[in-house]
Amino acid sequence: MSESIPPDVLAVAASHLRAAKFFQLAAFVMLIYDHMLTFSDEASFL
Repeated sequence: MSESIPPDVLAVAASHLRAAKFFQLAAFVMLIYDHMLTFSDEASFL
């Protein structure tokens, strides 16, 4: 009675998961880059 997921659906899901991971990595890199650019300005306000 157990039905398996078709391979084409699994391939699409894996592709979307990989894209989501890349978007998450890109957002993290942009956050770190922004911190590196503005850290000296933030530190001067202290």
